[in-house]
Amino acid sequence: MADVGETPMMAQYRELKQRFPDHLLLFRLGDFYELFLEDAELGARLLQITLTSRQGAPMAGIPHHAADGYIARLVQAGQKIAICEQMEGPGKGKKLLRRDVVRVITPGTLTDTAYLSGAANNFLMAIGRIGTVTGVALLDVSTGEFWLGQDGPGEDAVLAAALLRRPAEILLPETLRGARDLLARLQGSGAALTFGDAGLWSERHASTELCRHFGVTTLEVFGLGDLGAGVATGAAALAYVRATQGDRLGHLVRLQRLRPDDCMTLDETAVRTLELLDGSDGSSRSSLFGVLDATVTPMGARMLRQALLQPLLNAAAITARQDAIAALVEAPATRAALRRLLGPIGDLARLTSRATLGVAHARDLVGLRGCLAPLAALRQATAPLPTPLLAEARAALGDLDDLRATLEAALVDEPPATLQDGGIIRESWNEALQAIVTDAAEARRWIAGLEERERARTGLSSLRVRFNRVFGYGIEISHAQAARAPAEYVRRQTLTGAERYVTPELKEYEAKVLGAEERRRRLEYELFDELRRRVAARAPEL
Repeated sequence: MADVGETPMMAQYRELKQRFPDHLLLFRLGDFYELFLEDAELGARLLQITLTSRQGAPMAGIPHHAADGYIARLVQAGQKIAICEQMEGPGKGKKLLRRDVVRVITPGTLTDTAYLSGAANNFLMAIGRIGTVTGVALLDVSTGEFWLGQDGPGEDAVLAAALLRRPAEILLPETLRGARDLLARLQGSGAALTFGDAGLWSERHASTELCRHFGVTTLEVFGLGDLGAGVATGAAALAYVRATQGDRLGHLVRLQRLRPDDCMTLDETAVRTLELLDGSDGSSRSSLFGVLDATVTPMGARMLRQALLQPLLNAAAITARQDAIAALVEAPATRAALRRLLGPIGDLARLTSRATLGVAHARDLVGLRGCLAPLAALRQATAPLPTPLLAEARAALGDLDDLRATLEAALVDEPPATLQDGGIIRESWNEALQAIVTDAAEARRWIAGLEERERARTGLSSLRVRFNRVFGYGIEISHAQAARAPAEYVRRQTLTGAERYVTPELKEYEAKVLGAEERRRRLEYELFDELRRRVAARAPEL
């Protein structure tokens, strides 16, 4: 890095940047995230924002309240992001605030539904080798899907099947940096490559780590007990996600096995030639997927996509799917009712994931609440359809009416975009919140009536009550009438054409109003975080 002078803040920045040398470090400064030095030059170019400087160092900033959109654009450009927050508030005598990286976002760990295609998974893929065996893992943090598999000596089917899922990021151990043929193949997929410490692929502790996370005593319950390299690679993927997203991963509740022998193995050439996902014009609309996709939920679209990439070979599974389709074809009224009920359901899987990770906003939980509303009706509508596959799907619909009722009672219908603004929790949900709102309303009413009362009491026709963002509430009296100001008025400021006063009583009510707003925002955030944790605790059912 260029030598730009070692101010305390830049020294702090350099120390954090050394921990994340391959990431763009978003450094929180007040209401902005700032990029410095080489990061600023790259970020300004990718985001097309203004490049400025601070003490000779290149600098580019994005507003904190709109950061999600900028971050998504950077991640979609293949960048990894480290988010550095202020860990304490500014105060008297504090020259340098404590800061630390609280979250890392990479192409394979993006979860925001606004920036992900609802019809496609956003997989992190991990690859590792133990001897001549290649382990493969696929993990979609945004939906909770987690797959493991491995290829034996000379085999390639599992790796090929995983690459067909078009991962956004591929995690490899440092020991594979020299595997030129493999790297060339992976780079051809368009995924971002990330290299990690080879110790993450430790076969000795892999099974224990996965069992601990999933709350089982053996991986045999998932049919993975015979995997070595696959389990080690899955543990590496889980460790990477923990390192970037934290330990709140309760939505990862099931492991599945990548079994290429259960389905027809397709390679990328076949997918492209058959126009399964993209038509000859490059558009997904003219592909087989685009033609067949009449799904009404993002989860259904992703399921259809995976079904096209993995044509079944098992006769019993094929028959079960055909029986379910036949039952729906023969019941057009039921099918139409199901489509109406499914239509309002958003991306329940991804909304649940965001709640579990602790990054969901109020609008996410309002959206999740809407997803839960039709569940009881869906169970009832599918009851007359007796096929095993549909019965299994019906049984998987959890009873979440209590959670929906809680979210309905707690959250306003149209919350603001950010959590810091308040106005997200219904006043009736919490007695302390209701008391704060009531006290503030009474104080505002008192201030609103002050001008009329003081005019009548003093006989000063020019008297006005005004609010200033810097000085707060004040009583303004024209210069011509200022000499008649009551003795209890304390002069604070001389304005053009007027004098500005306060009274002890006005300051008291001002403190109630302004203090109440801060207390309300703080309490609402605490209540919302509690709601988010309640949702996270129900992740297995969701």
